[in-house]
Amino acid sequence: MKFMFSLIFLFFNTCAFTQQPVQWSVSYESKNNTIHFKATIEEGWHIYSQFVSEKAGPIPTSISFDKNQSIKLKGKTKEPKGKTEYDENFASNLKTFEKEVIFTQKIKLKSQEKVKGTLTYMACNNFGCIPPIDVPFEITIFENQNK
Repeated sequence: MKFMFSLIFLFFNTCAFTQQPVQWSVSYESKNNTIHFKATIEEGWHIYSQFVSEKAGPIPTSISFDKNQSIKLKGKTKEPKGKTEYDENFASNLKTFEKEVIFTQKIKLKSQEKVKGTLTYMACNNFGCIPPIDVPFEITIFENQNK
């Protein structure tokens, strides 16, 4: 009986860790020289703000850019208002996003460039969380798009 219970437990944990409830896309808006990082989040799941204290428990969403002399970030990555509510997973009031969220980063480029980096996020639902996930991104921005 213990063996059967262990197999069932292992199966459910494996399913939880292989689940990816968030899909990311990256695009560029030339009018405002802005990169958009869009997260499409499955029903019942949420991700956390960039501005959640790591002391609260969850890993905040973060966007890091690979070093590149031809790109200049203008300000910090912005996010919409989101929703602040009590999160049972961490016993704290936390800012989260559900369904869809778009983070934006204004840039200035000297020439056609590939912009590369990594998105890091943690997703949770009412039953638990998946471990933080790193998502590499790459987008090519042509010089005439940046004018």
